[in-house]
Amino acid sequence: MKNLRFVGILVVLGMLISVVPVSSATVSDDPSGPILMYPDNGTHTTDHIITLGWFDEEWAQQYLLQVDNNEDFSSPEIETYVVEAQFTAEFPLPDGTYFWRVEAIGDEKSKWLWSDKTEITIFTVGVIQAASSDPDLGIAAQQQHKDTRMLCLEGDSLTGDHAWDVDHVTRGCLHDNWYCVRAAISMINSHYGGQLSQDRLSYYILEERPGVGDGIPENDLGHGRGIFPAETTAGFSWALNGATISNPSGKPTFAQIKTWIDNGQPIFRRNVAGTWHATVIDGYDDAGQLVHVIDPWTGTEGTFAYNTLPVHEVWVPPSGATTRSDEASLTKDTDNDGIVDFDEEMRFKTDINDINTDDDCLPDKIEIQSYTFINDIFDVSDVRKPDVDGDGKRAELDPDTDNGGVIDGSEDKNANGKVDPGETDPFKEDDDTEAPYPCPTANPLITASVVGIVGIAFVLFQRRELE
Repeated sequence: MKNLRFVGILVVLGMLISVVPVSSATVSDDPSGPILMYPDNGTHTTDHIITLGWFDEEWAQQYLLQVDNNEDFSSPEIETYVVEAQFTAEFPLPDGTYFWRVEAIGDEKSKWLWSDKTEITIFTVGVIQAASSDPDLGIAAQQQHKDTRMLCLEGDSLTGDHAWDVDHVTRGCLHDNWYCVRAAISMINSHYGGQLSQDRLSYYILEERPGVGDGIPENDLGHGRGIFPAETTAGFSWALNGATISNPSGKPTFAQIKTWIDNGQPIFRRNVAGTWHATVIDGYDDAGQLVHVIDPWTGTEGTFAYNTLPVHEVWVPPSGATTRSDEASLTKDTDNDGIVDFDEEMRFKTDINDINTDDDCLPDKIEIQSYTFINDIFDVSDVRKPDVDGDGKRAELDPDTDNGGVIDGSEDKNANGKVDPGETDPFKEDDDTEAPYPCPTANPLITASVVGIVGIAFVLFQRRELE
């Protein structure tokens, strides 16, 4: 057995995970053992095939998971290495109390850190009542994650499964780890017939909501930022077309849970005060006073004894609420430039019919990329400013971003958003030494059929023709 070193749970205040933003730099520079997220410590469940979930450590390459009915982990029932921050057992565990913990393993052994341990009890209900008497609202589970192609300007990678410009599909990075409230509201919205993405909820809560927006696209999605309780209420109400959301404090009785579920009202649950996590209760079993809990951390549903389930407060929608759904522009990209129409119209104010809105020979997305990433790495220090010359126009709307007298496409000659040998920097005025060559003000061949790199290549071809 290895020499085991225990560390306390990292307290990230307001994690919804919910309140105080944490940057990716903070997580990487001060690594701590994983936070165990699912199930809640001390709960009792009838799920004998257990699912476990914990907070990703961005520096970790893999995790060692141990599950044992001995608190000293001397003879684990489960001991396995996993790459993802989630695990579902392949076999059922017998009734009993179990302890589990996770070790994050990185490049250097000095950074191998254990989580705290969490306790869970598995039990069997003696009498199972008919399914018809124990309702479940049948809400499809969602895992919390960036779930559209809206551009994230605050820390996602340039490429890969969790890139800045894709649906992440599953939870797996700092952006996704703070999305439990968005996912819980989205799931409840779907119960009433809506189809509202977690990203769209982020945009409403953090930018579109009256009195909160700053008019710029940074921080619109809340990368690494949870949602406050008041924001939860506002976002929840908006998702249901302005419905009044009940928000009683304290833990409701099991009888109240039954009444709400019987009325077709799923329950948004906050587990604890302080550091908290959001889940959805969508059903119950009278035998054993059990509740069905959908946890967006794992994207799974479990059954728990209600008397052991921590509940700090709940949000309850009205019966028969109506819903909002995503606009078509969230999936449509009219000019096929890699920016969905919603982003172009609402966030960047670029032309949905033109991949090069400011006619500077650089596609809009390349210009956005050029101040979001430096040499393909996220610009965590914010070295490049979208409006470096302070004229009120961001790079994607300004043909001469640095106001140096040379159009951007003449500086970034290969249109890759980077400063390569032989090029000048579109964000530095003092290196503009050559005269600009003309750029076509209208290009009828840049249409919806010109996509991605093909569109970029055509712009470059047009430019060579003009040289």
